[in-house]
Amino acid sequence: MLKNKNAGGWVLALVALALFGGLILRRLASDDVASPENQISAGMVMTGDQHAAALELSAAFETITAQYVPVVVTIEENGGGILVSSDGYILTTWQNLPMADSVRVTLHKGRRFSGWIAGSDPLTNLALIKISAKGLPYAKFGDSDRLRIGQWVMAIGQATPAVTAAIINAKGRSKVALPEVDDLIHLDAPRDRINPGGALVSLDGELVGFSTVIAPAGQAGSSGGLACPAKAIPANLARKVMQSLMKEGKVTRGYLGAMAQDLDPNLARALKLNSTVGALIVEVAANSPAAAAGLRRGDVVLQFANVPIANANEFENAVAAQAPNKNVQAVVWRDTIKVIYEVRLEARPNVTPDEPTRPLGHKPLNKIGLYVQNLPPEMLRLYNYGVAISYLDPHSPAARRLAAGDVIQEMNRKTIRGPRDFNVALQGLQAGEVALLLIRRGEKKFFSGVEVQE
Repeated sequence: MLKNKNAGGWVLALVALALFGGLILRRLASDDVASPENQISAGMVMTGDQHAAALELSAAFETITAQYVPVVVTIEENGGGILVSSDGYILTTWQNLPMADSVRVTLHKGRRFSGWIAGSDPLTNLALIKISAKGLPYAKFGDSDRLRIGQWVMAIGQATPAVTAAIINAKGRSKVALPEVDDLIHLDAPRDRINPGGALVSLDGELVGFSTVIAPAGQAGSSGGLACPAKAIPANLARKVMQSLMKEGKVTRGYLGAMAQDLDPNLARALKLNSTVGALIVEVAANSPAAAAGLRRGDVVLQFANVPIANANEFENAVAAQAPNKNVQAVVWRDTIKVIYEVRLEARPNVTPDEPTRPLGHKPLNKIGLYVQNLPPEMLRLYNYGVAISYLDPHSPAARRLAAGDVIQEMNRKTIRGPRDFNVALQGLQAGEVALLLIRRGEKKFFSGVEVQE
């Protein structure tokens, strides 16, 4: 294992290398020809310790690359995945899955297998594939909660392979509930340099993240997407999802049926609260566990299942993290007093259609690169109207903003009640125009603009 004792030396070494490069460029730009006695060497800009630290960092990159190239596999010719067990379990992105039951997997050095889908979780864009094999190399999970801002990591993908060194500029939280932009690891590398389904590895050689193209709620993104920072699912979250998929083939989340928002100072004053801590309920679904328990609009949730609630995101995660058919207590603020309610949670409705309507091949079905269908009964109960996104072309603009399972309820202020409404609204848009979509994702609602393509 590599140690971090020379971290400071590595930084100095990198700065020194940058200075060294600048001196070289200035020398090449000069009209004078350098004589042997005045040619620049590393010793002129580095101490011996700094030069040794730089060589150690380079050796670390080389060693980790050699260790992880055999662990990264190719799914269906162009997708990526990571071997996570010696007996053939492979973690990949949900978007990499084919329509067929069998999955073509190519290992390092060209070994080919026909695998099958062991489970999937579209909300985290994760899936698990199994192949019949023994004695395979596999990734060692690290503790992503211990990652630090500014820490060096390596992103290793299946193409060529694709190897990128990057710095962590924001940390994710390991919530197995509903990942949003704050739940992911943010890298300083652009997304086009990081292969979805690849490994994010620490300099200790541990898997600390899983590169993804998950679309955070309301994220706009650029039209080209090349400048969008790369993101990765924290390893602790990926491991929790993987363990559920191995055991049950799915991830089960609790459902309450209450939509909430954050408090601001004015809302807190209006509700006679001393702080903005808590989640303000703005909507309670009919016939939901929240309605049955007596929760209502205007309640402020301060604690749920013995977990203090600071904001709406924490409330949503606290609900989703609970097992269905379980009684939990909710402490709410109502009319200037605290009230405790007993809530019996249900299983969160499946937010992805059971049979995604992905056509054969990769030809886009429409001008924004996504496929929709009528809401299944349990989604209709949850959302009342709209169309469900069953598949997105991973190369389309929509894939940078939306996710399978999102529900489209409006397009350019027109209500969408079924695929026919969706198609009529889309036909009225020309290439280069933007489709303004009202999206429901879980218990969140937001607008997203998607540029129409040819």
